[in-house]
Amino acid sequence: MFSWEGIVFPWVGDGFARVSDGIARVSDGFARVSDGIPRVGDGFARVSDRFSRVSDGFAQTTESLG
Repeated sequence: MFSWEGIVFPWVGDGFARVSDGIARVSDGFARVSDGIPRVGDGFARVSDRFSRVSDGFAQTTESLG
């Protein structure tokens, strides 16, 4: 609710409410993204673990062949 020189603009308050809703949604989105970042890091750690296991396997097979 916004009034100027006796004229009431009720939709201005609605606009502010919508903007604040939008900001809350954006901050929710940022929270979800920041939650996702450690998960991505976990995924990279798992992939690097697999690569190290594979390279260990190659090292063992080359040792047994040599």
